This record gives sequence, structure tokens and C-alpha cells, in this order.
Amino acid sequence: MREEGFILLLIVLSLFTDLTEASIKVNDGESIQNAIDTALPGDTIFVSTGKYIENLIINKSIHLIGDGKSFTFLYGSITIIANDVEIKGFTIQNSSIGIKIINCNNITIHENTFRYLNQGLIVENNSSIIRIFHNNFIDNLVNALDKSNNKTFWDYNGEGNYWSDYNGTDADGDGIGDIPYMISTSMDHYPLMRPVTIVPIADFTFNPILPTTSDIIQFLDNSSDPDGFIIGYSWSFGDGNTSNERNPMHKYADDGLYNVTLKVIDDYNVSTIIVKQILVLNLPPHASFTYTPINPTDIDTVIFNDTSFDTDGVIVSRNWFVNDTPISNESLFTYAFPDDGVYTVTMIVYDDDGANSSYSKSITVRNVPPIPSFTYSSSNVTVYEGANVRFHDTSTDPDGNITSWYWSFSDDGSTSNERNPSHIFKEKGVYKVTLTVMDDDGIKETFSKKVTVFGAVEDTKFFTGLSIFDIIFIVFIIIMVFMVIILTRKYGR
Repeated sequence: MREEGFILLLIVLSLFTDLTEASIKVNDGESIQNAIDTALPGDTIFVSTGKYIENLIINKSIHLIGDGKSFTFLYGSITIIANDVEIKGFTIQNSSIGIKIINCNNITIHENTFRYLNQGLIVENNSSIIRIFHNNFIDNLVNALDKSNNKTFWDYNGEGNYWSDYNGTDADGDGIGDIPYMISTSMDHYPLMRPVTIVPIADFTFNPILPTTSDIIQFLDNSSDPDGFIIGYSWSFGDGNTSNERNPMHKYADDGLYNVTLKVIDDYNVSTIIVKQILVLNLPPHASFTYTPINPTDIDTVIFNDTSFDTDGVIVSRNWFVNDTPISNESLFTYAFPDDGVYTVTMIVYDDDGANSSYSKSITVRNVPPIPSFTYSSSNVTVYEGANVRFHDTSTDPDGNITSWYWSFSDDGSTSNERNPSHIFKEKGVYKVTLTVMDDDGIKETFSKKVTVFGAVEDTKFFTGLSIFDIIFIVFIIIMVFMVIILTRKYGR
């Protein structure tokens, strides 16, 4: 019986405990005041993330806990008129008064933010054992007033609150101000130099992982703030360029190893920095060239022009080759191919980072054909039938030598392979003489002339048998005789 009675007593105590220390959940859009009104002393009210517009009166011993000062916002005031109250995890803003404590004992206010208020927090009259620490007082007309006749504890365990209008210094860098912050006749002995918040976590990635100078790199922010949100981004790409976008894009003008810095700022103006290195690879130069004339012969002087470029630097040198034989290192030069044929011209260019590229072209150099020509002569100025005519080859080959000759005479169809043949035309008439020559590249060209052959002069004629020189002499004597006659008549002698 005693055992059963003891178990029954434990069950009753357990039920009593559950009844006296219940938890109440307030969701976004619901009333916090309704939860306070229905709560029993000792209850804990959990307020979800959200925006709540109402003025609260706490008239019983409760714990009022928000999801976090960066998530649970109260646009209104809280008036505490009961003992044993805890308030944590709220941002109270845009109201006349944030929290007013009136004649209460054992009140704990921590992990809250008071901002944009006429008066942040007021401790009235005979309130005692008031603990206020780890709160942020930001941009209020009056951060706090302490009117209590008893001591108010504005700090706890060596840490106080953050005050946006605090002008003290932190010589030793421990995060605590060197002089107290005055609140009426009280003081916060250990004012915080930075807002009470979890430092945001800065992080980012970029793509592509191994970019070149031709790539536009996408930077992606992966930063987070455990108790708030990021409000600002500041990028430095290590080459003098910056950005305030969340996910910027950037292109590097030159290869190299760069330190990319991302600084993020949260809703409490707390910042953190992360630095990552990015290796930007060099883009090799683009090799190209032009030449003129486009269809050269082996007697042309060909002009070569380097048209290469380097998108992330400059071309510093080049080498030219014809069929693997080096010929120049100039950007502009001339070259004469030694003979006709197909040549491979290659240019290798080097940029200021030591990278190189090559470019080749196959160039067909044409042969220049031979130029056939000839003259002819006989014993008389005029060619007569039966006379021996001598033909003289005057052909040339600009890029080589004539190697063969082929003559064709249309009077009798005879031919000759001599260079300078002779031919007798047996009858008068007009005949075509054709010369075909071939050069040392096997190219043939043909040239023709018409030869007029006159009939033979009879032996009884005066000029029969006279040579050309005889005729010239006779003409000369006649001219001289006429001149003597003319001069005699003119001068009378």
C-alpha cells in the first residue's frame, strides 16, 4: 500500500508540474497578448518568427521568448508590472517606449534589440534585482532611463550591452569599452563594442574553377547569418576592381594569382571577411599572317605581314619558317621563293607570358613561262624565193632556261629542232613560221611570224647580183650628185 501511495503521489506531482510550467506557442499572425492572458505563472511563451504589431502588458510571472532578435519583431511596447519575468529574443522597434518596468522584482531582459524608439528601456520607481545585459540599443532618441531607487544591474558576468551612441574606446581589444556607459545615475560597467549578434559567415564559390583571361567568371555568394540576414556585400577581385552585387561577374585582363575578398555585413552592421585565391590562366596568343601577292610566281617579291594578337598581353617575338628553314623574325618582311613549287610557311609567335601559338599556310608558287621570240635575215633585205633565210632565236625564260626549240615552216611543212635553223622558201607567197620553246620546268610557249617571200629578180635587171652594200653605195653616190647640182645652182659656181 505504501508503494502504491508513493507512485500515486508522484503522478499527482507530475501533473501539477505540467500544469504550472506549461509552454505556449504563438505563431506569426496570432496575438502575443492573448497568450499572456491565458498563461499561468511560470509558463513560457515561445513567439515564432514574424512581425507583431501590439502593445503588451505582462502582469504575471512568465518567460517571453522570441525566435531571435533578428527574426521576431515587435512594433509596440512592453509594460511589466509583475515579478519574475524574463524577456529574450525580440527586436522592439518603431514605438514610443520599448520596455517599461514598474515596481517589479527579479526581472531579466537579455538578447534583445531596441531600435528606432523614443525611449528604449525605462526602469521605474522601486524596482529591484533588475538584470539587463546582452541587449542592443541602436539609434534611439534615449537608449535607457533608470529611475529606480534600487540598484539595476546593467551588466552580467563582465559583459553589458551594446549602445550605438557609446563613444568610449577599447584599448586592449577585448570587445569591452574602457569606460562605463552612463544611464541616468546608473551605469553599464562593461559596454560592448559590437552589437550582440552571431558574426555572419562569409563564403562564396566561382565558376569556372580554372578560368582563363577570356572567361567571364561568375561569383556566387554562399554567405549566411545564423541570427539574422546579410544586408551588404563588398567584393574586391584583387586587380583593382570591386563590386557591391551579391553575385557579380568579373573578367580578368591578365593571367595570374589573385586574392578575391568578400566582406559581408549583417543587419546589425557586423561584418566578416573571407579571402580565396583564384588562378587565372594565360590565354595563348592568336597567330595569323597575310601575304601579297596571293598567287605569287618564283620571280615575285612576296610581302609577309604578321597580324597576330594577344587578348591578355602583347606579342613579344616571332619566328618565320619556310619548309622548316628559318627565314625571319620581323613582323613585316619580304621574301623571294627560289623556284616554283608548293611551300609551307609557318610563323610561331610568343606573348609576354611565354605562351606561343603557330600558324601555317601552304603557298603555291607558280612557274613563269618562257617568252618565245625570233628574228630572221637573208642576203637581201627582201626575202626572195630560193634564197637561204637564217632564223635567230631570241627567246628568254625569266626564271630558268630554255631547254628545247621546235620550228615549223608552213610553206612545205618542214620542221627543225635547232636553236637557229636556216630555211629556203621555194616559191613566193606569205608563210607562217612558228617557234615553240620549252623551259626547264617543262612549260611550252609558242610564237609565230609571217614571212613574205617575193619572186626571183631576172638577171638582165640592173640590180641583179648586187649585194645590199652595193645598192647602198649607189644610192649614196646619187644623193651626192644631186647635192652638188643644188649647191652649184644656189651659189652660181
